[in-house]
Parts: sequence; C-alpha cells; structure tokens
Amino acid sequence: ESWRLVLTCRDYSTDLVRACFLESAKVGHSVVTVPPLEDGELDEVEGAYPTLARPLANPALRQLLRNPYIVDKSLQVSWAKERPLPQSEREFRALFWQDVIRVDLRAVGGMPRRREHAFVEIALRRARALDLYTRCDDLDAEVLDALRHDSLIVSSPDSRVLMAPAHDMLEDWAILQWIGEQYAMSAGSIRELSAAIGAHPAVRRTYRKWVAELVERDPVAADG
Repeated sequence: ESWRLVLTCRDYSTDLVRACFLESAKVGHSVVTVPPLEDGELDEVEGAYPTLARPLANPALRQLLRNPYIVDKSLQVSWAKERPLPQSEREFRALFWQDVIRVDLRAVGGMPRRREHAFVEIALRRARALDLYTRCDDLDAEVLDALRHDSLIVSSPDSRVLMAPAHDMLEDWAILQWIGEQYAMSAGSIRELSAAIGAHPAVRRTYRKWVAELVERDPVAADG
C-alpha cells in the first residue's frame, strides 16, 4: 500500500484514462498537469543552444517551443538566416519533415522519398493495429537502418523486424503528412478521402487535428 504509480498521457486522454483504468478499479488518484516551459527555462535553452536564438525570438515559434519534445527536435532543423521562419506548428512540421525525416540535402538514390515512405508506412501500420510495434520486414532495409540511426524509429526488444516511431508525436506528424497527401490526391472528393482514412481510431483522431488546421488556413474547404 505504500506504492505510488505515476501514469503519463496526453491531456486530452486524461478523462479516458481515469474512467478506464482508475475509477473502474476504485483506485484513488489525482491529476497533475505538467506545464509548458516557462520563459526562464527557454532562456536557459537558448543559453545552452545559441542556434535556437532566432526561432525563440519569434513570438509564434516561441510559443510552440514551450513543448520540451518540440524544442529538442528543433535542434535538428536548420535555422539559417536566409530561411523564412515558420509561423505555425504546421509550418514547423513541414520544416522538420524536410530536414529530419526526408533529409532533402542527401538526395542520392532517391533517399528522401524512400525515407518518407518507410516512416509513414511504419506510423500507419502501428496506428491501424493499435500495437506497440508493427512488422516491417518487407520495407527497405537500408532506409530502416538510416531511420533507426537518426533515432526516428525503434525496434522491439524481442525482434528487429517489429518497429515503431520513436515518439507518439512523430507518429501523429507522419499521419498528418499522409492525410494531407490523401486530401491532395482525392482532388476534393470527400468520399475518396474518407475511404482512404478508414475507420481506424488512431488515424481518425489525427484526422480531427488535420481538419482543425484546415479550418485555420482554408475555412471554405474545411466547411465542405
């Protein structure tokens, strides 16, 4: 009875976790909200990593970088002065996708597209199966080694052919990227887009975020 267990989850899943795992088992518990990074903490980050001074000086990006995982991944992005700064999470994802997932600077052998395809496929398979890892032995072995080396995917401790994105946020970003492609290829057909997305809960959850972003940038299309 002296044991204490700490569970972590996304804020939007708090009620689900409480109802499914805690209240039904009559386990006493409390919810502790982990706040985003404060200005003083961001100043410490900037002091340790001067390359982030430029994005941290931008109000829109500074708000986004209050997320510890995003500020960590921002270290892998090029913040060259001649490059326009992203003004939203969507624009930051596009920059991250270009620099970290695809690595467009290393285009030999069609590697950027190969990396993108394999990473999205891993994310989709895992989301559809709702398993910790998904079987990937049919995917490009060279690309999988590169993605693993870049800490973008991880393998199961029981099998090297079972894999998953290294972080659930990366999986969300991959599915958002995929939904955007499906939307473009459907040429406005809601029926085709719906058929591509399917009924998988994890994919549909990310679809809701995609729609929310569409509302912000194109309200007329989102209304349709």
